[in-house]
Amino acid sequence: MSEHVASAVTFGRVTSGRCVVGAKSVGRGTWLFLSLLSTCVASSLATEADASWLTLKPPIAHAPNVVQIVLRPAQKKTHWLVVSSRPTYAEANSVAQSFAPTLGPTAIVRSRNGAFAIIAGTLNDDKAKPNLKTLKDLRLIPQDAFLSDGTSIEELLSHSYPTGASTDLMTQSALNMSVRRLQIAMSRLKFYSGPTDGLMGPETVNAFTAYTASFGVLQGEYLNEYSLGAMEQTAQDGFRTASERQAATALGFQDANTYAEALKGGFSNQNNLAQAKSRGFQTQRDYDEAQSAGFRNFEEYQQGRAGGFGTADELRAATRFKIGTSAEYTAFRASGFSDAETFFKAREKGFRERASYDQFLAAELKAARSRAGAVLDDAQTFIRLNPSVPNLVDVADKAALLGKAIGGSSTQGVEQASSQLSALLMPLPGYSTFTAAREKERLENLAQRLNAAKQEAVIVQASLSRWIAANISSPNTYQIVAQLKSLAEVAGSSDLERLQVALQEAKTVASRNGVELTASRISEPNSKSAGDPGAAVPFAVTPTNAILLQGALSDVVALYNASPSAPYLKRTLNGGFSFGNGTAAICVIGIENTPTFRHELKGILTSHGVTSIDVSVCKAETALNNDILLLNRKTFLESKPSFAINFIDAVEAKRLRLFQGINYPALAARQAETEALVRSIGDGVAAGTRQGYGAMELPTAKGDLCLMVSGELVVHEEMLRSVTAVTDGKKLAAKRPYADLDQLFAATLREECRVVYGSAQTLSQISQALTREEVKYSFLPTWLDEDVLSKALVKRAAEEQEKVKKAEAARLAAEEQAKIAARQREEDAKNATTVESELQKQHGPAATARVTKVAAYLQSLVGDSSAPAGRGMANSYPAFHQWVGAHRNNGWEVTSVDTSVQDFGAITWKSRSLEGVVSKAIVKSKSRERGEYRDDCFLFAIVFDDEFDMVRDPLEGSCSDNSEKFLEWKVGHDFRSQWLVSPQTAR
Repeated sequence: MSEHVASAVTFGRVTSGRCVVGAKSVGRGTWLFLSLLSTCVASSLATEADASWLTLKPPIAHAPNVVQIVLRPAQKKTHWLVVSSRPTYAEANSVAQSFAPTLGPTAIVRSRNGAFAIIAGTLNDDKAKPNLKTLKDLRLIPQDAFLSDGTSIEELLSHSYPTGASTDLMTQSALNMSVRRLQIAMSRLKFYSGPTDGLMGPETVNAFTAYTASFGVLQGEYLNEYSLGAMEQTAQDGFRTASERQAATALGFQDANTYAEALKGGFSNQNNLAQAKSRGFQTQRDYDEAQSAGFRNFEEYQQGRAGGFGTADELRAATRFKIGTSAEYTAFRASGFSDAETFFKAREKGFRERASYDQFLAAELKAARSRAGAVLDDAQTFIRLNPSVPNLVDVADKAALLGKAIGGSSTQGVEQASSQLSALLMPLPGYSTFTAAREKERLENLAQRLNAAKQEAVIVQASLSRWIAANISSPNTYQIVAQLKSLAEVAGSSDLERLQVALQEAKTVASRNGVELTASRISEPNSKSAGDPGAAVPFAVTPTNAILLQGALSDVVALYNASPSAPYLKRTLNGGFSFGNGTAAICVIGIENTPTFRHELKGILTSHGVTSIDVSVCKAETALNNDILLLNRKTFLESKPSFAINFIDAVEAKRLRLFQGINYPALAARQAETEALVRSIGDGVAAGTRQGYGAMELPTAKGDLCLMVSGELVVHEEMLRSVTAVTDGKKLAAKRPYADLDQLFAATLREECRVVYGSAQTLSQISQALTREEVKYSFLPTWLDEDVLSKALVKRAAEEQEKVKKAEAARLAAEEQAKIAARQREEDAKNATTVESELQKQHGPAATARVTKVAAYLQSLVGDSSAPAGRGMANSYPAFHQWVGAHRNNGWEVTSVDTSVQDFGAITWKSRSLEGVVSKAIVKSKSRERGEYRDDCFLFAIVFDDEFDMVRDPLEGSCSDNSEKFLEWKVGHDFRSQWLVSPQTAR
């Protein structure tokens, strides 16, 4: 639709002789239907054409009852605007009325082709086409509207122009108002910024184009009053369509911006949007996520999302530790640190978790302690050799501080105390030379140990490699390969501790898998050859230390730990020895720690109450952590002075003393005999010449006593005690006997069995399989011969037969006794019935009177208004009263209460004899809703005190659940029944 310039031509104007013969009201305006005669030609138009512009025609069907006229061409400077045409007058009339609110007056004419056209007035020729385009651009007229010079217009049928009105469309107030309404609506929508004067121009068209681009083309082919109203409504609230407005209003939205904001944010209603916006949220998804995660507002939610936190609790927890991201907080929690400051310090040093950082700190502390320990050891040795140093007190003070610092957990404190002690000692004459020599010895010792470990690593690596080459398809190969890789990683390292750990692990796996380390092994430091061969201990022999330094080199010296640090050993009041928990911690020097040695050593110490021993190689620094020390004199004398000095000092200080409880030559002899017995057992099992039961031990620290026996296990119990006794570990737990040899062997490979007990045939097959799988084992020096087992089985069978005989005799005796007791009970019951009948006949009236009083009270409780309340019994049975109320509320109606004497007798009440009664009441009820009856049984006990006209100590309960309670009531009142008797009373 477009904007047009107004025309000055008038239409329907009469200057003289007005000839209006009729008028008809149609639709929204008044249409004037003119009957124009030839005498009623407007003189104002006569000069515009050579002939009259109105010509009479006969009437037509469906048109107003008027005389029709012919419309001749209008003025040459104007054109008629034909906005639409219809095939019938009625349709044209309806369409013409729809244009009236937006364009103004219109006329209906009949064209020469017979169609009825609607004319919206005239347009000036100079602006006709631009105005026509503008009106179409603005959708005020249909897109097929056109300009006409009037030649095709045959007859004027009707029009709505008032008298004297102009036909120029651009001057019509309705059109001006329509354009002005458009301009006002589009100004509200920020599409139009010009004056709202109702004049059409390019700016108005551009604004309308922007409107349709944003809100879509309006329905219909042209703007009408409804469309304009819809545009104004849209300008007011911004909704595109009525359906959109209705949908938004149903959700509580009053304007399109808020509704669009809600839709954009995914909000389902105005309340959700308002709540979310009050907390700073723009989308429902963010708001829901924040709600579910516990975030208070968008700022906190954004902070959590930026940091990757899933919940507000996690964010707040991280914030307390001043941690900004979830990843950091997760790393912090997973790290094991309890404070963020330490966590960040650890990360600065490249550590992500507490264990490794603690290991790092522990390594630092360990290194500092090691250095400080060397300083303290040098100081102690130097002062002991030079007790007359001038600053002894200061040195002792700093040494004490260093000793305390070493026991602490501060690396800085250890290093500081060590520096202070060194600063005091360094000026002393000879100290620097002494410490240099000591440090050299330590370095040489470390180098020797490291070199020995590396040599052993080479031997172990070669042995493992040979085993892999020979057993490439073995299921245990992966274990050997893993240890070989682990050992290769540290084989060239100067870290002795790591190398020793790797070596020990490799040797353990090798031993478990039967890998032979064929090259000669390097001895562990401070073991059988703890130092250089031939070295002499540089100490003077004294009467105290002579037990170590003098005597045959082959002698073994036994010492006991007399210091408070002995783990289990204690001296008794009479000078003997005792071992806590039956355990003895023993270390050896120069003695091979074999199973046979441990068996015999434990056997010797059994007289001192020892049931378990723990044998290890003596270390200088941990010598006093043992109860007993066994030292081969030759090995001891060949050790380094730095190793031997600790033992000499302990002996001199009486912390280690001679132990007379071990006769080593006798122990060695017994050890040889036991080893011979073990070899004999092994040879006999392998050859199949030995029959009976025995046991084999595997070199594993875990597992139980696994059994495979036939027949009853009880005949093996004594043998199993012997098996447990010869093992040097803790007491073995015997597992349920295996029924299948394959299952027993599988359990052995899984290290579930430390000792296997079974027949010679079982041990033979197991030993062969273990040899095949390269698993080491050794037979135990104990055996149950076949003939001994046979005798035990015979004895067991005899014992079982005797037990059956005794059980049968006891059963027969019990049955006879039961028969006698049954006869006696029958006799007692007969006597009791007779006695009870006499008692109830004698005391019946008194008992009935008492029960009648109780019955009357019960009747009053169930709602029987005719029953007396029972004098003096108010509130006697509150539980029954409550039950009646609940019973009635559940829809039951009590029909009757049948009360009878359950027991009657005399009681003692404060030295007075009173009567007591136990009543039994059957409450009968019915339920109309349920259509059923039920009976409920109750017991009621009470004491009647006629002297004071009172009832005392009432007791109530159900018949089924309260027999014990009523028995206690009777006993408590010394109740002497005058109604019931026991069978014993009847006799």
